[in-house]
Amino acid sequence: MMAQYWTTSPAGYELIERFEGLHKVRPDGMIEAYKIAHDPVTIGIGQTGRMPDGRPVVMGLVITEKEAREALQYFVRNVTEPLVRKHFVARTQSEFDALVSWTYNISAAKLEAGKYSLPGLVNVRDRDIDALIDKLLQYVNPGTIFEQGLYRRRLAEACVFLGLPWHFALSAVLRRANGVIVERTDPDYILSLAEAAKPIASLPDPPKAPAPVIEVKVQPLPEIAPKVDPAKPLKPMEESDTHRGLSKAESGKETAIVGGVLTGLGAMLPNIQAITAYLNQFDGVTILTTIAVIGMGVAGVGGWRWWRGRIIAYEGRQRATEAKI
Repeated sequence: MMAQYWTTSPAGYELIERFEGLHKVRPDGMIEAYKIAHDPVTIGIGQTGRMPDGRPVVMGLVITEKEAREALQYFVRNVTEPLVRKHFVARTQSEFDALVSWTYNISAAKLEAGKYSLPGLVNVRDRDIDALIDKLLQYVNPGTIFEQGLYRRRLAEACVFLGLPWHFALSAVLRRANGVIVERTDPDYILSLAEAAKPIASLPDPPKAPAPVIEVKVQPLPEIAPKVDPAKPLKPMEESDTHRGLSKAESGKETAIVGGVLTGLGAMLPNIQAITAYLNQFDGVTILTTIAVIGMGVAGVGGWRWWRGRIIAYEGRQRATEAKI
C-alpha cells in the first residue's frame, strides 16, 4: 500500500511557530537576525543558512514579518517535508505534523546519516507506542531554561503524534540539579490530560478512500408488437383505401379535364363569326350555352372526385403507417 502524500497542516505550522518563536522584533515591526551561544545566526521563525531569495542569514540582516512566515513555509515544504517523507511512514495527518516539527528542529545531517533511532520505531508495522513516545522525549538536554522549552516541545509533539491537543505540554517542568532530575512533570500525566480533552479541532481527517463506482444497469426498452397480424394474409393492393382513393382522384382529374374542354368550347365558339352565323339557324347560341353549362358541371364533378380521392388516399396512407408501428 502506497504511503499517503501528506503536507503540513495549519496546526502543524502553529506548533512549529509556537516553539521556534518570532524573535528580535523591533518597535517598527521589522525583525533582526540574532545569535545565541554556539547556535548559528538565526532570523524569523528559526530560519538559518539562507533566505528563500538567496540572502545569507547573517548578523545585520533585517526582514519583515511576512518574509519570516514565507521563509518558514518555504523551508518546511522544500527541506523538512521531503526529509520526513524519505525517513518516516506517517499514518495520519497528526503524525506527519509532529514528525515535521521534530525534523525541523533536529540535525538534518544526522537524520540522513541514520544517527537517530526514532524512524525505526515509527516505521514498523506493529508499533510499541510507549517506547516510541519515550524515545521522542529523549531528544532533549535538560538543565537550562532554553532546554526546558525543548522538553515541552517534545512533549507537545508526542501529543500531536497521538492526535491530542498539545497545549497541556506548556505546563510541563523538567529541571536538573547536580546532574539529577529533581522535579519533573510526568509525561503520562500530561498525556492523560490531553486524552481527557477534545481532539485537535484544526486537524483535518485523513482522506477517505474513494467511493466504489456503482454500475448502472440499463433496462432494455420493451418490444412493441406490430399491429399487423403476421398470420393474416395481406390485403391485395386493389382493395386498399390508398389505391381506391388514388384511382378515384385520377378519374376525377380526367373528368375535370373533359369538363374544362367543354366549358372552353362553349365559351370560345360564339366568338367565331362564321360558325355562329351557321349555328344561329338552329338556335346555336342556346346549344353552345347548354354545352358550356354541362362542361362546367362535368368539371365540377371531376374536381370533387379528384379532391375526395386525394382525401381517401391520404387516410389510407395514415392507417397503413400506423399498422407498421
